Amino acid sequence: MSNINKQKSGNDTIVIKDKLNGLVTITTEDLSKRDLTNSFIYKICPDGKILNVHEENKIDEKLEKASVKNPREILIEKSIKGGFEKISDDLTDLELVRILEFSEREIVKNNDSRMVLFSVETTNSGDLKVILLMYNGSKSEMTIDKFPFKLKDAKDKVITVGLIDINKTISPSKIAICEVQIEKALLNEQEVDLTTWTVTFEME
Repeated sequence: MSNINKQKSGNDTIVIKDKLNGLVTITTEDLSKRDLTNSFIYKICPDGKILNVHEENKIDEKLEKASVKNPREILIEKSIKGGFEKISDDLTDLELVRILEFSEREIVKNNDSRMVLFSVETTNSGDLKVILLMYNGSKSEMTIDKFPFKLKDAKDKVITVGLIDINKTISPSKIAICEVQIEKALLNEQEVDLTTWTVTFEME
């Protein structure tokens, strides 16, 4: 045992193996009752701190459990890191993936605020579902209630024109996802061709 250093501390004996660069075994010896099963494996960190490997494993297990997330949770975390405000539960996972990819291409984060149209589609009931991305490039909170909106379909027909309700408050340097539902009864044309479309933020 010439290569083993012993250090006494009260009733404990600490045996350090491998010259502070391997494992440290700490065995507790009670003077009235010897219990050699009460031993722990310790690891010496590069900074010299001694860490109980058993506790380290427990921490790793907690982190591993915490990291087991469903795809939806991972997407939401990624969107928040990407600068988005709260994500609506109405968005599907596929829509969220596409929005994230789209925002990385289309939204330049600087001191300018802007609105970008992401998609226009017809719902099963014949209504229009419009998704807009709004970026607040200012240093203060921005609130938008209504916005002018004019939509033409692939046949150049004006489908809808007027003010649409946004009703969003956006934090500085954040992106808000705005979902707008336009009822079928409010559309100028009932037969809509959205293979291509044109949107301008203007009134007639």
